[in-house]
Amino acid sequence: MLNISPLRELNHTYNNTKNNIAFCGQMPKTAVADAIDIKARGVYPANALSNFAPTSFSLDGVKINSMEGFLQSLKAKDTARQKEICLMSGFDAKTASHALKQSHDDILYFWNNKSFTAHSEDFEELIKAISKVQKLAGDKPFIYEGYKVNSINSFLMALRCRDIKKQKELSSLPLNEIKEAFKDIKLEYAPRVLYWNGQSIKRDSAEYQKLIRRAYKARFFADSDFRIALRITKHRPLDHTRGKTNITETILTRDEFLSNLLSLRRRDPLILRIKDFFKGHSDILKSLLKA
Repeated sequence: MLNISPLRELNHTYNNTKNNIAFCGQMPKTAVADAIDIKARGVYPANALSNFAPTSFSLDGVKINSMEGFLQSLKAKDTARQKEICLMSGFDAKTASHALKQSHDDILYFWNNKSFTAHSEDFEELIKAISKVQKLAGDKPFIYEGYKVNSINSFLMALRCRDIKKQKELSSLPLNEIKEAFKDIKLEYAPRVLYWNGQSIKRDSAEYQKLIRRAYKARFFADSDFRIALRITKHRPLDHTRGKTNITETILTRDEFLSNLLSLRRRDPLILRIKDFFKGHSDILKSLLKA
């Protein structure tokens, strides 16, 4: 005779999870809609959504054990080293990436609402122009396009500051004073060239955004723990307060990170929700099969 008690339990669970609500790990609609701040050392589900969380998926045939490992590996031009970093935990990958930081040549200079690096054509033209004015002034401070310039070296240091008002203040200082004043100013770097499977990709390109979306999608389809954690947040906004906003400072900005998570959360295919539901209720299914 068929034992219907497991069937009733299964039906009861389904009725409580239908109407487009995730089939497992649902968040009650009455929950307070406080933002979930995603961080590696946060509490569940925030920590499970972090790029540092352990995972297991593949992208273009490359095995990945943490999203952070994948992101940091993009800084490595050598494909063998890239694959090694992809296999690392989030924190190990972050440490390994320190050796892959941008160089002094990638520092951005700012002038007339433009940004450029030290080896660019704009930079060379600016140096030629200010050098002509400096020769006429000798060793004395001089005025260049409304800036009081103590020396060319002071001027070059000041160009590393994006803020125009602060830039003018810095250019008028002797070099020893500008170095002290510059301690509170954060350097900005040019959007770097990244690498995946031996191909170079510009950080500020549409191609890079496409690669990132593919990586998150691959993780979503392969990692049920990640899917469930994301589903739990369905009725709450997401945030990442530790995330940076400037692409010159980070491999993934706060907005890039959150937009990928929210896109996955919105699309969450029904087939995956059914799959996770049955996986979470395997004991019930076994009882049905034995009945």
